[in-house]
Amino acid sequence: MKYNSSCANPNVRSFFAPVLQTIAKEVEKEMANQKNFPTSSPLTNIINHDDLVEIQMTVPGLSKQDIAVSIEKNQLIVTSTKENADANFKRREFKVGSFKKVFNIPDTVNLDTITATTENGILKITLQKIAEKQAKKIEVI
Repeated sequence: MKYNSSCANPNVRSFFAPVLQTIAKEVEKEMANQKNFPTSSPLTNIINHDDLVEIQMTVPGLSKQDIAVSIEKNQLIVTSTKENADANFKRREFKVGSFKKVFNIPDTVNLDTITATTENGILKITLQKIAEKQAKKIEVI
């Protein structure tokens, strides 16, 4: 990363150039060592259907053994502790690593029918809704 010092005022340029060059070098150094960057959380889609809720999460490079899905106190918890092997990346735009995502489960979901599958880097969690009970009219006789 190189600071472009094409500034109209030479005094401003001479004052700020060393500062900006130092910042650019520090950012470059941090980018070279990806371990200092936090692992981003997987991108997530939540789709509400009539009879179910579907959660889709991007999990590139993770197998089903690398992912844990659990339910605690009406919360769906998705975690992974897999870390990328260190490599000499020339460019790195995504990182697979540890994450934890928590979703509140509404009362309208049947906790016993939740399923999770993974295919082509997408984790799909299906939460079946409980059929709504219709109000019953009682005839007064």
